[in-house]
Amino acid sequence: MVFEALTEKFKQHEREAGIKIGRKQGREERQQATNAWYERQQAAFRAGLPFDEPPPGYDPDSHANGAGDD
Repeated sequence: MVFEALTEKFKQHEREAGIKIGRKQGREERQQATNAWYERQQAAFRAGLPFDEPPPGYDPDSHANGAGDD
């Protein structure tokens, strides 16, 4: 009985850790995408070219527009 409880607690901890790692990785990927977008925006600005690409995560129908749930 105790062994099953410990095993389940360990599995729960692994699941929670996986979620945290996934969230961190997601934040890092969003940051990389935003950085790349910003570099393209700045290059266009320096070249005097129009830049109308929306930032990553932009949704014209959303009020959050990439702000995330964190």
